[in-house]
Amino acid sequence: MSAKVRHELCAIVGTYRDAQGNEKKKWQKVGIEMETDQGGRFILLDRWFNPAGIPDPEGRGNVMLSLFDPKTGDGGAQGSRQGSSAGAPGGHPASSTDSAKPAAGEPPRDDFTDDIPF
Repeated sequence: MSAKVRHELCAIVGTYRDAQGNEKKKWQKVGIEMETDQGGRFILLDRWFNPAGIPDPEGRGNVMLSLFDPKTGDGGAQGSRQGSSAGAPGGHPASSTDSAKPAAGEPPRDDFTDDIPF
Protein backbone atom coordinates (compact mmCIF):
# COMPACT_ATOMS: atom_id res chain seq x y z
CA MET A 1 0.00 0.00 0.00
CA SER A 2 1.29 3.42 -0.88
CA ALA A 3 -0.10 6.69 0.38
CA LYS A 4 0.15 10.33 -0.61
CA VAL A 5 0.25 13.38 1.68
CA ARG A 6 -2.95 15.38 1.09
CA HIS A 7 -2.67 18.05 3.80
CA GLU A 8 -0.52 19.21 6.68
CA LEU A 9 -2.32 19.51 10.04
CA CYS A 10 -1.43 22.68 11.94
CA ALA A 11 -2.41 24.33 15.20
CA ILE A 12 -2.20 27.94 16.32
CA VAL A 13 0.22 27.98 19.24
CA GLY A 14 0.28 31.71 19.96
CA THR A 15 0.51 35.16 18.45
CA TYR A 16 3.19 37.75 17.83
CA ARG A 17 3.47 41.27 16.40
CA ASP A 18 5.21 41.94 13.10
CA ALA A 19 7.44 44.96 12.42
CA GLN A 20 4.36 47.08 11.60
CA GLY A 21 2.66 46.13 14.90
CA ASN A 22 0.09 43.81 13.32
CA GLU A 23 -0.88 40.75 15.34
CA LYS A 24 -0.01 37.51 13.54
CA LYS A 25 -0.66 33.86 14.38
CA LYS A 26 2.11 31.40 15.21
CA TRP A 27 1.47 28.08 13.45
CA GLN A 28 2.96 24.69 14.27
CA LYS A 29 2.68 21.63 12.05
CA VAL A 30 1.48 18.71 14.19
CA GLY A 31 0.79 15.99 11.61
CA ILE A 32 -0.39 15.09 8.12
CA GLU A 33 -3.47 13.72 6.36
CA MET A 34 -2.70 10.86 3.95
CA GLU A 35 -4.69 9.24 1.14
CA THR A 36 -4.24 5.63 0.01
CA ASP A 37 -4.35 4.39 -3.59
CA GLN A 38 -7.88 3.10 -2.87
CA GLY A 39 -9.07 6.56 -1.75
CA GLY A 40 -9.04 5.93 2.00
CA ARG A 41 -7.78 8.73 4.21
CA PHE A 42 -6.04 8.72 7.57
CA ILE A 43 -4.20 11.10 9.89
CA LEU A 44 -0.71 10.77 11.34
CA LEU A 45 -0.03 12.99 14.36
CA ASP A 46 3.53 13.78 15.44
CA ARG A 47 4.28 11.86 18.65
CA TRP A 48 5.36 14.98 20.54
CA PHE A 49 1.99 16.67 19.95
CA ASN A 50 -0.18 16.95 23.06
CA PRO A 51 -3.44 18.86 22.47
CA ALA A 52 -3.53 19.81 26.16
CA GLY A 53 -0.49 22.02 25.53
CA ILE A 54 -2.23 24.23 22.97
CA PRO A 55 -3.23 27.61 24.48
CA ASP A 56 -6.99 28.08 25.10
CA PRO A 57 -7.36 31.82 25.79
CA GLU A 58 -11.07 31.80 24.94
CA GLY A 59 -11.86 28.79 27.18
CA ARG A 60 -13.39 26.72 24.36
CA GLY A 61 -12.15 23.39 25.66
CA ASN A 62 -11.22 22.03 22.21
CA VAL A 63 -8.29 22.27 19.79
CA MET A 64 -8.74 23.29 16.17
CA LEU A 65 -6.35 21.86 13.58
CA SER A 66 -6.23 23.55 10.19
CA LEU A 67 -5.48 21.79 6.89
CA PHE A 68 -2.90 23.29 4.55
CA ASP A 69 -1.58 22.14 1.20
CA PRO A 70 1.76 20.38 1.68
CA LYS A 71 5.03 21.97 0.68
CA THR A 72 6.95 20.51 -2.24
CA GLY A 73 10.66 19.71 -2.08
CA ASP A 74 11.53 23.02 -3.77
CA GLY A 75 10.12 25.09 -0.89
CA GLY A 76 6.91 26.04 -2.70
CA ALA A 77 3.42 24.70 -2.30
CA GLN A 78 1.92 22.16 -4.64
CA GLY A 79 -0.66 23.39 -7.10
CA SER A 80 -1.27 26.96 -8.21
CA ARG A 81 -1.58 28.60 -4.79
CA GLN A 82 -0.78 32.28 -5.18
CA GLY A 83 -1.30 35.36 -3.06
CA SER A 84 -1.97 33.32 0.04
CA SER A 85 -1.87 34.94 3.44
CA ALA A 86 -0.69 33.46 6.70
CA GLY A 87 -3.48 31.91 8.71
CA ALA A 88 -5.82 31.50 5.76
CA PRO A 89 -6.33 28.28 3.83
CA GLY A 90 -3.43 28.16 1.41
CA GLY A 91 -1.11 29.99 3.82
CA HIS A 92 1.61 27.72 5.09
CA PRO A 93 2.81 26.90 8.60
CA ALA A 94 6.07 25.26 9.63
CA SER A 95 7.00 22.03 7.88
CA SER A 96 8.30 18.94 9.61
CA THR A 97 11.04 18.80 6.98
CA ASP A 98 12.43 22.22 7.96
CA SER A 99 15.96 22.21 9.36
CA ALA A 100 14.67 23.91 12.53
CA LYS A 101 12.59 20.86 13.48
CA PRO A 102 12.98 20.01 17.17
CA ALA A 103 14.63 16.73 18.10
CA ALA A 104 12.42 13.83 19.12
CA GLY A 105 10.82 14.50 22.49
CA GLU A 106 11.47 18.26 22.42
CA PRO A 107 8.62 20.78 22.33
CA PRO A 108 8.22 22.92 19.20
CA ARG A 109 10.60 25.84 18.94
CA ASP A 110 9.29 29.37 19.26
CA ASP A 111 11.67 31.22 16.95
CA PHE A 112 9.38 33.20 14.68
CA THR A 113 11.09 36.47 13.85
CA ASP A 114 9.22 37.77 10.83
CA ASP A 115 5.65 38.22 9.66
CA ILE A 116 5.60 34.94 7.71
CA PRO A 117 4.61 32.10 10.06
CA PHE A 118 6.45 29.34 8.22
